[in-house]
Amino acid sequence: MPATSITSANTSINLTIPGLYSSGVVLENFDVNDILDSEPQTLTEGRVGADGFLAAGYVFNLNKFRIAFQANSASIPVFYQWKAAQDAVREVIAGSMKIINDALGLDVNLDEVYCESLAMLPPLKKVAEPLTVSMFSGPGWQTTST
Repeated sequence: MPATSITSANTSINLTIPGLYSSGVVLENFDVNDILDSEPQTLTEGRVGADGFLAAGYVFNLNKFRIAFQANSASIPVFYQWKAAQDAVREVIAGSMKIINDALGLDVNLDEVYCESLAMLPPLKKVAEPLTVSMFSGPGWQTTST
């Protein structure tokens, strides 16, 4: 019988960063309306020749996604520490991530993730707004059923 729940409230994200969070850290206190948003990843490229014949090929592309946190989330400093570690060595540091959503039966493993962009601080309006972290991984992600 297929799952009937589509809740995101039971989503868990574990991030591992070698040298900082080598055993992993559970991310928490996500934005009210957004947890994670993944852009579609182009998997193939197709062309039609002048004579009408179709050709297609497998292509490698980044998997880009964003995670949104409440402005007071204890997970935000994890990303500032990641940035500081990269600044110290003037090199990128790859992490890994496991995303689980029990309601949908999803288990996603990202073996190589990078922090692409990070704001200096959450948007400070009447009340502080959510902070979004942009990340990417390579084309080799896998989604399995839990």
